[in-house]
Amino acid sequence: MNYYLKNIFRTFWRNKASYFGSICIIALGIFVYIAMIDVLYNLDDQLQRYYEENQFAQVFATVSQMPVQDLQQLEQIAGIAAADGRLSGDLRLLLPDQEKIISLHVLGYQPETTLNRITLLQESGTVDDEMLFIGEKMCEVYQFTPQQSLTLLIGDGQETFLF
Repeated sequence: MNYYLKNIFRTFWRNKASYFGSICIIALGIFVYIAMIDVLYNLDDQLQRYYEENQFAQVFATVSQMPVQDLQQLEQIAGIAAADGRLSGDLRLLLPDQEKIISLHVLGYQPETTLNRITLLQESGTVDDEMLFIGEKMCEVYQFTPQQSLTLLIGDGQETFLF
């Protein structure tokens, strides 16, 4: 064993730069690992805080039909603090000068919703059933203007909404 240690020190003394480089690479790896763990913990903390501030749900369920009265019954199940629901669906948007199919994912809006609230960036005054709110990116792409009427295919018919 003594001979083995002497051989290691001799080799180290002859190749100082190689060993120093290896030590630097190992130290850099440890530094990067610790930094990434710290970033991961901070991002997770920020994500949890954001979810709590904006009342995002932790579990989502998709159902085809459910009466509003049954939502209160879900809250009686152990582990469920709050339950909320909204209508959603994928509808086709009809534009006169557009040949390709444009699909909109539509969400029902209720101001009193406690979970998964939709944030309106611009104050639009009163919100009624004939209004339609569209994301900024889609408005930029299709150049929608305020108070423009948009037609959606719903079931077998068409409905016109104000943007």
